[in-house]
Amino acid sequence: MAKPIYDYVQINENFRGMTLSDWVGEWLQWLHGASVEYTAQPGEILHTRGGLTYQYQSGIVGGPRVQIDPKHAETVNITTSVPVYINIDTSFYFIGENHPRGNLATLTEVMAACMDDFDRTKVNAQTIQKDNGGIVILESNLVQANNVSLKVHPNSLLAESFEMPVEKGADLRGCAITNMCLIRKLPVGVYKVITSNTGVRGYKSESEYTINVTDEIRSVFLSK
Repeated sequence: MAKPIYDYVQINENFRGMTLSDWVGEWLQWLHGASVEYTAQPGEILHTRGGLTYQYQSGIVGGPRVQIDPKHAETVNITTSVPVYINIDTSFYFIGENHPRGNLATLTEVMAACMDDFDRTKVNAQTIQKDNGGIVILESNLVQANNVSLKVHPNSLLAESFEMPVEKGADLRGCAITNMCLIRKLPVGVYKVITSNTGVRGYKSESEYTINVTDEIRSVFLSK
């Protein structure tokens, strides 16, 4: 494997005044937002995700849910000043969810469910490659978020696509445990980021991001 080609936030560091646990909360809020596309707004970071395509089997609400396609592929254009949050493997639940362990009534029960799922998940791939060069294993941080509050957007794109669907417009409180990598910035180049994991109950998640990184001056020139 080649040497690292990026600078990432370490477990004990703050980034933009926030801990990595805070950034996990931000990622979860993004995941439950109206859009999960990068829009190049000032200060925006690029988040990644896997395939979230659960639906009710035979269309019967309340019945068994099946995963249609675990893979998500996306091509994104960013500049060298844009941080990248790479989700490798995350387990998250919220108070009130009907988990196989039973109804999750407290944050302690929620975190126990997260850890149980996380411990039984196998990571199959976590790599980054620049300009078709050497493949590098992504460095990652193991992070817990013990008390996350978020608002599901009324027009959430993914609310009904999770293994356990959530109500649009709902206020949620829960926990998460994750392997993630928050890259401060990437040098100019074309990057391929691949993640893959297999979880409990047959859950699978795969992502393949092609990230085209240009410098700020060239980006402004091309936009005119």
